[in-house]
Amino acid sequence: MKKYCGLLLFCLPLLKPLHADIAPNPLFSDNAVLQQGTKIPIWGTAADGEKVTVEFAGQKVSTTATNGSWMLFLQPLDANTNSQTMTLSGSNTI
Repeated sequence: MKKYCGLLLFCLPLLKPLHADIAPNPLFSDNAVLQQGTKIPIWGTAADGEKVTVEFAGQKVSTTATNGSWMLFLQPLDANTNSQTMTLSGSNTI
């Protein structure tokens, strides 16, 4: 029995997780400032094949994660001083 427990403990870290929540790159946090007048890349991690949707400033854009990561682009924004909320959704919502 000890032989099998050792093998299991050795192999456990090699297994891929069956479920991974979507997460933005840490760059996208509270009080982030986005560039005006140019397409805005948004990226992060998610389970391979998971659909990720980003909603911001009246835009809603979706993509599918590949190899555990995703990236999409928001259309250029005009300058403003209003605080806005970005929502990311997939297997979880941020």
